[in-house]
Amino acid sequence: MTHIALKLGYIGSNFYGFQRQPNLRTVEDELIYHLEKLNYIDNPKENHFRVSGRTDRGVHSLANVVVFKSNKDFNINELNDSLPEDIRIIGYSNVPADFNPRHANSRWYRYVLFNTSLDFNLLEKSSKKFIGTYDFSNFTNKGVKNPIRTILNIKISKVNISNQIPLENINLKGIYENLSPEDIGLLNNKEDFSNTPVFIDIWGESFLWNMVRKIVRVLLDVNRGILDLNDIDYFLDSIGDKRPVIKLANPSQLILMDVKYNNIKFYYDEYAIMRFSKTIIRNLINYKREYAISRSLLDSLNHFDK
Repeated sequence: MTHIALKLGYIGSNFYGFQRQPNLRTVEDELIYHLEKLNYIDNPKENHFRVSGRTDRGVHSLANVVVFKSNKDFNINELNDSLPEDIRIIGYSNVPADFNPRHANSRWYRYVLFNTSLDFNLLEKSSKKFIGTYDFSNFTNKGVKNPIRTILNIKISKVNISNQIPLENINLKGIYENLSPEDIGLLNNKEDFSNTPVFIDIWGESFLWNMVRKIVRVLLDVNRGILDLNDIDYFLDSIGDKRPVIKLANPSQLILMDVKYNNIKFYYDEYAIMRFSKTIIRNLINYKREYAISRSLLDSLNHFDK
């Protein structure tokens, strides 16, 4: 009997979140179905199936972690061949029997913004207010026994996605396989579909439910003048029966980038990463094609006589 930890990448917009729900497609439901189908587990309870964190509907992941015990030797390609394309196991590790995926050393989330009118300096200044150890009771919708959390770092950066990692420089064999010349042309099109996004990268030991999305919403509200810097101090210091209402930032712009553990080494499979890259590239091609069609429809409305 071995205990196996897996790192999962998935396209969150295709699922109703991670956690199993009746009659809805979720990451956990798909994963458990295929683990049972391939005889890696008999059922989640008996095989001690556990997860690092249950991401919300629309949230993407490159590195969510699950662990289970199994009598079968793990084969990453066998499981990936069975899984749908929008879920990929990209890494794995044999772990001790007492390994708990929730007890991570650090988690890294990235939120992607597309608002070009943001005050970058104010965004950085307000983000620094969150770094440190605080009671984050006001930043979750659930009551918890221990709301104390530590934010290790927050980094704000402007990027140009279309030029950040040129596709021709990705050293993975077969990444252009089965792409038509038209598809490759769309990928190499220099038109910037990214609108110069801003990355908000947040590192912490652990996060409360909805905590990251509420932090981002406060950062945006300070930038818009709805809140000021003193409000952040109040949210972090004021704990009482009447909690402030903090709305949630959009989940579809949030990515779980990585989860790290002390003394646990994950082995990343190049072939698995290449296959997931191809799925993401197909999504990118479809988005670019839909963008061009939508622009054409919008522009063509001007041709009608008014």
